[in-house]
Amino acid sequence: MYGDINYKISTTFIHTDNEKLPIKHMRPIIKLQEVINEGNKDIVPFVEINSNQIYSYLANEQSLNPINIDNLLLRDLGVLDGPFHAYYGVISALSLRDLYEKYGHRLFAKNIRFFKDNTDVKESIQQVLKTKPEIFFYYNNGIKLLCNRVARAPSH
Repeated sequence: MYGDINYKISTTFIHTDNEKLPIKHMRPIIKLQEVINEGNKDIVPFVEINSNQIYSYLANEQSLNPINIDNLLLRDLGVLDGPFHAYYGVISALSLRDLYEKYGHRLFAKNIRFFKDNTDVKESIQQVLKTKPEIFFYYNNGIKLLCNRVARAPSH
């Protein structure tokens, strides 16, 4: 009966859990596939997408447009050699604002909080930044920049 059909109907279930659907929840979908497909699994395939896959897709999608930051002044510069080579330091809120104005949401696109709706933690961070920016540094553990290359230059 369905042998002459030249199309597919994709059944997609997107959810925010990190785990795959338990088999007990898959039974109705499997039964539907058996009835409609009649042995041809290509007519109604099932696709499950969980939060890990969504995050991975969005994070990888953002990496297509790398951000190049030149002349970022880090005060109180320090270096860590292991387990990864890393620099750390402090930048001004004005520098961060300038970076945000230049790059927008791309600057934070790989941060999981960027994808989530308002959470207590996110709201608390925003509240401290708005009302007490002078203590923001002490209340938050900072912003990480993942770099392919770092070149140190003398400060002016």
